[in-house]
Amino acid sequence: MPILPKTGRRSPGMRLLIALLYVLLTLGSVTMIYPFLLMVATGITSGMDSGEYRVVPRYLYDDHVLFAKYLETKYGGMGLFNGLAQTRYRGVGEVAEDMDMFVAGIPPRGTMTPVRQEAIKARREIFRSQFQRSEAAVRDWIEYLGAMDRRRMQVCFQGWHLIGEGRAAYQEFVRRRCGNDLDRYQEMAKANFAGWRQVSIPSERWFSRDWEPEDSELWRLVFEFKETLPLRMLAPYSMDAVFRDYARTRFEGDEKKAAAELGPSFRGFDSLTLTSHAPAQPALRKLWEGFVRERMPLRDIIVADGARKYREYLRDKYGTLEALNAAHGAPPFPRRYASFDEISVPDRRAGRAGLDWEEMIWDGRLVPVEDLSVVSPEIGFRDAMAAKYGTVEALNAAHGTDFASFDEVSAPLLRAEWIEFLGSKGWFRLHCALRNYTEVLHHIVFHGDSLLNTLILVLASILTSITVNPLCAYALSRFNLSYANKVLLFCLATMAFPAEVTMIPGFLLLRDMDLLNTYWALILPGMANGFSIFLLKGFFDTIPKDLYEAAMLDGCGELRIFFQITLPVSRPVLAYIALTSFVSAYSSFMWALLVCQKQEMWTLMVWLYEMNQWAPIYLRMAALTLAALPTLAAFVLCQKIIMEGIVLPVAH
Repeated sequence: MPILPKTGRRSPGMRLLIALLYVLLTLGSVTMIYPFLLMVATGITSGMDSGEYRVVPRYLYDDHVLFAKYLETKYGGMGLFNGLAQTRYRGVGEVAEDMDMFVAGIPPRGTMTPVRQEAIKARREIFRSQFQRSEAAVRDWIEYLGAMDRRRMQVCFQGWHLIGEGRAAYQEFVRRRCGNDLDRYQEMAKANFAGWRQVSIPSERWFSRDWEPEDSELWRLVFEFKETLPLRMLAPYSMDAVFRDYARTRFEGDEKKAAAELGPSFRGFDSLTLTSHAPAQPALRKLWEGFVRERMPLRDIIVADGARKYREYLRDKYGTLEALNAAHGAPPFPRRYASFDEISVPDRRAGRAGLDWEEMIWDGRLVPVEDLSVVSPEIGFRDAMAAKYGTVEALNAAHGTDFASFDEVSAPLLRAEWIEFLGSKGWFRLHCALRNYTEVLHHIVFHGDSLLNTLILVLASILTSITVNPLCAYALSRFNLSYANKVLLFCLATMAFPAEVTMIPGFLLLRDMDLLNTYWALILPGMANGFSIFLLKGFFDTIPKDLYEAAMLDGCGELRIFFQITLPVSRPVLAYIALTSFVSAYSSFMWALLVCQKQEMWTLMVWLYEMNQWAPIYLRMAALTLAALPTLAAFVLCQKIIMEGIVLPVAH
């Protein structure tokens, strides 16, 4: 019968009661749905916006936020981007703020201190100078990148916790080149990988003092891979950024101190650029010389008449050819010379020869600052612009800039990236929405047999729970056993202790039976459940005895009565037990980890726990969302059957 009678429903008091019930039900649904939606939404964010906790992430409808995510994804942060664009962003979120302010005219939100306002003002001045670059500037930059040696460029979209587009392309490239033989690539890379999805592009330490790519099969493969990539997936490294960091360290981050020493031409650390030769201004010249001698990568330093100076330095240092060969002949890069005249600039800046070359540059007695020059991607771009336009005035007219000299020219990176982004923003928005879930699915599918183990555990648990428990409850209900109440009391007693209490005894028992790291260790402890037996026994007691007597008169045995009469009328309670058994087996983590510690026997929840040890919050939320879907689907499928046992039919 209905809970609320039809009589009197139109009265004000009853209507108020019904309205109150609807309000409470609505609030209850919100408290359940809102956290779930928040979990789903966090699962489609990234490091930039995962801390905002919005039900609808802004990048889904705001192109400026999406552009900031694009830069985050391509450059892995703002370090490389700031160096090339000469911007001063602390994070990609500030890019979206500047886009709102300058492009959309949206004023900044919140209150700021005067110091912060000045910092933002200076940052936005740089933004304007970058964003107002003409299309001719962008074309010149793209043309320069197209002519640049790709071996000296970095692969973008690599990702870290995620498998980025660049890293995925590299994995597919080496997989194809190695004939899908992971062992061959491991031997080439001198590393061990659990699978192809763990393979990453070898680290290129372009900012290191003495690093230079080896002449090996691995690096030849890397350079060949770069030749296959479109320009949008490549970016040069920035030595201007390293020079600015050196200046900050030299002056302890104090711009006033730097301005007092460097003179009126100094407009802040962010305005410093690395020139190919030493500047004329004495203080800048000293700063430039210190950077080149102490910090500049050796491969990018050019010494005038370097071979002759190097031979003189070695002759002064070692005296005899025998002493030189004894020093340079040591591994890992041994060199032996027949005479001093055959010595040339070392092609690899490693080993004793590389150290001697570095010491010669650092010493400075044979190499005055006038004989030093450097190369870098930014210097190459400035030289290309000088060769194309001749005068800085012509460059300013074409690019829409106001540079005082070619030494101030910077890449129009922000404008170029914005134009590139506009052509692919639809695809990239969908990519951002799906990439976390795709990564989690790849982690689950390609890491061991977690899906198979979980499927076997769940199916076996459901089958045993709807077989063993009903049989036990049927025996207690059908037959007049003198100890039935004691059995029920024992079943209820098992509910008084948490599962953690029985874990150690259960583990020891399974260990003694030699069942650890087997499916039996997962299934056997959950075959019988005291609460399920108690619940089923109570339900079986409500079945009319006349049904059993009629079946016996028709010649049915106990098993036939059990399967053809008792179980069919018990569908609602069996559906509930199957659902609880599914949830218990599917979500089991502690027990599964305790009794199956071998990785090949891990279940899905154990794998997700392992993933949570290193994954950021947005990947964890995506994993939890995917993990919740099977439980939700099981409840939806069993809901109708369960409700049949709760809502009793009303006779008319």
